[in-house]
Amino acid sequence: MLAMSIAVAFGAAQKAASRVVTIQELTVPSESSTLVVVYGLRFAGDQDAVDFWRSARASHDPKAVGVVIGPMVAVASGEGQCFQAVEAYLKALIN
Repeated sequence: MLAMSIAVAFGAAQKAASRVVTIQELTVPSESSTLVVVYGLRFAGDQDAVDFWRSARASHDPKAVGVVIGPMVAVASGEGQCFQAVEAYLKALIN
């Protein structure tokens, strides 16, 4: 359900905002047969990325992690060790 809500949010952003330049999705099966979903969006400007992430429902979801780096937003959702590894990597990008 979380992956679906993130997909809907990103789909809406892509349709509603011509400022989205690219969108990437990666779905990786984890060790517990649950999925880890990683989305990456590149916006035309840094502020567009910040504005999007501030208003995204996923930014308030404890089962999702997201980072804004310049004009890019990366978001992952899932659970388990695979998700924890992706979460640690994303958080390390902003430190």
